Amino acid sequence: DMTITKEKNFISVVAYMYNNAEQCLTFFTKIGQQLYDNFDNYEVILNNDGSSDSCLKKIKSGLQNNPYLKQENIINMGKFQGIEAAINAGNDYAIGDFIYEFDTLIVDYDITLFIELYNKALDGYDIVAATPEKSNKLSSKLFYRLYNSTSREDKLYPETFRIISRRAWNRIKSLSISIPYRKALYLNCGLKKGKIVYKNPVYQKRSLSLAERKSRFSLAIDSLIIFTNLFERISLGISIFFVFFALCVLGYTVYIYFGGIKPVEGWAPIMGVLSVSFFGFFALMTVVLKYLSIILKMVFTHQSYLIESTEKLVMESKED
Repeated sequence: DMTITKEKNFISVVAYMYNNAEQCLTFFTKIGQQLYDNFDNYEVILNNDGSSDSCLKKIKSGLQNNPYLKQENIINMGKFQGIEAAINAGNDYAIGDFIYEFDTLIVDYDITLFIELYNKALDGYDIVAATPEKSNKLSSKLFYRLYNSTSREDKLYPETFRIISRRAWNRIKSLSISIPYRKALYLNCGLKKGKIVYKNPVYQKRSLSLAERKSRFSLAIDSLIIFTNLFERISLGISIFFVFFALCVLGYTVYIYFGGIKPVEGWAPIMGVLSVSFFGFFALMTVVLKYLSIILKMVFTHQSYLIESTEKLVMESKED
C-alpha cells in the first residue's frame, strides 16, 4: 500500500462564527478533510462572537459527526465584540506553527486553495492571503479605495482567509499591545507577504445584523484614522480654505478702505480675525487628530477582548 506522507507542522485553524451555524458545518466538512488529508497535527478554534441564536447548539451536535476533526476548541466571547477582537482571541489561544485565519465561513473558492496557501508559505512567505478576483460589495470597494489612496504603505485588498507563521503573529504582538486591524499590521510588520488571487464567479454573501454593520463601520473609521492620513488631509483642506478666505477678507479690507467705501464699523477687522482664527484652529487639528487617534487606539493597555468561556470538544473515535 502507498503511504501518504503528511506535513509535520502543527496547524491551527481559527474561524469566526456569528449566527451562522449552517455555513459553519459546511465549512468544517470541507476544511476538516483538508486538514485530515495533509497534516498529522492540527487543531480547530471556533470563535463564537456572542451568537444570539441556536447556532452553538447545532455546531456541537454537528461536529460530533464530523469524521475528520479530532478536537474542536470553542471560544465563547463574553459579548459581541466584532471580528477583529474574536480572531485576535483565537490567535492568542492557538498553538500552531502556522495559523489559518478565516474571517468568513463562506467557501466561494476551490477547497484545494487551502493547501496552496500553505505551500506558498513554505516558500518563505510569513503571511499569505487568499484574495477574491471579484468583490461586489460597494462599501468594501469604497473602503479599500480610500485606504489605498491615503495610506503611506503598500496596498490593501479584500481577503477571504490567510495563513500566518508563528513568527508573524509574534511580530504583530510585539508591535502593539492592541491590534485594531490585523490586515494593516500584517502589511506593515516587515515580513514577507504574498497572496493568491482566485476566481469567484458566483459571489456569495451573508446578510449582516445591525450589530455587525456597526462594528464593521467603526472598524473602517478607526483603520482610516490610525493607518492613513485621510482625516489629516481633510483637516488640512479646511485649513487651506480658511487661508484663502482670510486672504480674500484682507484684500476686501484694503479695497474698501482705499476705495472710500464706508462699511459697518469694525466689520473687516472682525472677519479677518475670525478667518485667521479658524485657519489656526484647523491647522492645529491637522496635527492633533493624527496623533491623538494613535495614542487612544494603539497605546492603551487594557485587554482588547473579553472571553466568557472556552470549551474543548473531544470527538469520538471513528476507527473500527
